[in-house]
Amino acid sequence: MTTTTERHLTVAITGPVVAAAALGALAVLTGSSWLLLLAGAGLGLVAAALVLRPRLGDVTVAMTGPVRVAVGEPVTHRLRVHNSGRSSSPPLRLTHLLRGLEEYSVYVAGLPPGGSAEVDIARTALRRGVQQGCVIRLESSAPLGMLAVTRATAYRQPFVVHPAVVAPDRSVAHQRGTDDAIDPVPGPGLDIAGVREWQHGDDPRRMHWRSTARRGRLIVAERGLGAATALSLAVVGPTEAPDWEDLVALAAATCRAAQLEGRQVTVRAWNGGPGPATHGRSVVALLDWWAELGTVALPWPAALVAAGSGDPKTRGVTVLASAHVRPVWWDELSARGAAAGLAVARLEASPR
Repeated sequence: MTTTTERHLTVAITGPVVAAAALGALAVLTGSSWLLLLAGAGLGLVAAALVLRPRLGDVTVAMTGPVRVAVGEPVTHRLRVHNSGRSSSPPLRLTHLLRGLEEYSVYVAGLPPGGSAEVDIARTALRRGVQQGCVIRLESSAPLGMLAVTRATAYRQPFVVHPAVVAPDRSVAHQRGTDDAIDPVPGPGLDIAGVREWQHGDDPRRMHWRSTARRGRLIVAERGLGAATALSLAVVGPTEAPDWEDLVALAAATCRAAQLEGRQVTVRAWNGGPGPATHGRSVVALLDWWAELGTVALPWPAALVAAGSGDPKTRGVTVLASAHVRPVWWDELSARGAAAGLAVARLEASPR
């Protein structure tokens, strides 16, 4: 916790100073002792403002509130203002500054020695991000209003704003690669859990004709429960696109849905941001990663394919990019992916 204090004169001090100067000049010209006395009174008022400046050193603030929220969600922080001094504290204006939330100010009346007051600040999370702390600023110019004192304290209290909560893209979360890439989990289910060569006594109805045609020998399908598929996501730019935040929200929701269903999720960001996310991250940790995601660039399609972003369980990669990316980029990416045996899918937010 660090604290800085600033003092500055206000516009209100202009009146007494100008009046004192004018009355002093008139007193010299006229020789009037009354005018000289009034000029001295004006200067005395200024001196009193300097001596009686507001003292905020004994005013402390404690804050409680949520650590994680999502964009668009309501946020309430409770601030407890306490006067630990031996004299009454001056009336003041308290301002709470926390990036991701709207700046908020509230008036706090003077507190007696040992007195306290509680203030609830309700706002809405405006933008995602990860903040390590906030700033609480106390301002007062009591009692005369001619000298203002500002005391700003930086509190170390992490605060994370996740992307907005939206519906996930279920088609991407469930995307598979080729039929042969499915992990065999034999069982009584109806899903295809894998394929194998035909054996004597196999039911002809279990024949898998696509694999048979591709391999040139009889192949049958193993029915079972089906293994959970992995989701490999490549996050590319441009970050400055107008639909970027909508895309981030959709991607975060899709990854969260896949994780909750037991799927392995791997996310890779291009140029900037907190770096690649591994499947070992928890749901909350990956949401924190999305909150922290910064500048992301648009790579050449060849570089994306060469990076091997496709998960071996899916033999493919889902690409998160702005709708403003030119179609020729997608055409080249699809062509290069197909040549490399990499299935490329697109995660795209619906236009508003």
